Amino acid sequence: MGRFAVFVDAGYLYVAGAESVCGEKVPRARVNLLEKSVVSNLRSFGEEIAPGSDLLRIYWYDGLSSDGPSEPRLSLAYTADVKMRFGILIESGERTRQKGVDTLLVTDMIELAQRRAMTDAVVLSGDDDVRSGVQIAQSYGIRVHLLGIAPNYENQSNLLLQEADTCSEWGPEQVGRFLSVVDNNSRLWIDVPQASYGKPSLVDGDWTTPIVEALIKSLTRPQLIEIAQQTDSDRVPPEIFGPLLGTCKRTVGRLLDRKEKRQVRDEFKQAARRAVETGTDADEPLIPLEQLAPRCLKSLSHTPSAYEPEPELVVIQV
Repeated sequence: MGRFAVFVDAGYLYVAGAESVCGEKVPRARVNLLEKSVVSNLRSFGEEIAPGSDLLRIYWYDGLSSDGPSEPRLSLAYTADVKMRFGILIESGERTRQKGVDTLLVTDMIELAQRRAMTDAVVLSGDDDVRSGVQIAQSYGIRVHLLGIAPNYENQSNLLLQEADTCSEWGPEQVGRFLSVVDNNSRLWIDVPQASYGKPSLVDGDWTTPIVEALIKSLTRPQLIEIAQQTDSDRVPPEIFGPLLGTCKRTVGRLLDRKEKRQVRDEFKQAARRAVETGTDADEPLIPLEQLAPRCLKSLSHTPSAYEPEPELVVIQV
């Protein structure tokens, strides 16, 4: 029985995927990726292109900034069958570029081919630098299946297309199952009194409440029930807890310590239990999860004035 491995150039996926969905290039910060859905789609593609083969794992190549992994990257890192591989992410204004990612991808592909760890390789990339890895893997008898995003003749190297054993592409409908672009004009407004948060401390303030409530509204009732049934010591699913912690980190401008993480987790679980007790039987979230972008929460880490202020509108982009 054969085994296939999937090699994903995240930079290509974000840029070409967003352009396929909305018809224009957009900053990566506006692109929202459903991690579980993209993993499921990649697995299904591999099973179709290499019938009878099992998934070895999905190798995900992305750039890493000096701030460390972002919420989506953390979520993927905790996802079963996914191996994160990081190059360097260089940021210039709204534009970003990766460095060292192609080298990692080529090295892994060659090593797996040499060790006979796979029979088929699915490559989601458009860079011609990957072509040398394709050629060497093929010399070891590996079939290489190039996956692109339509129109692939515009965003994938022609030489790379010619080198692969098979070429396939995903159109906007397929890409839209796991990738969406956040509209700058689509917003959810929540009233938060300035006096409620004061110093940028999670333990002393109660400003975490609107962040938790916004995330609660994005979850379906079955998800809330699953979380509500957990004991106090159980972990919140990382694909949910990661974005929650990331939003808090961006708000106070630093990493959270253990005590603060525990507070946020406990508050989230309590909110989930309240939602289950008072909610409806609907399975759909109040706000579609793919539209929720908690990382775009406006910074709250400022000092309130001495007088009693008017409530401020804190913006959470959806």
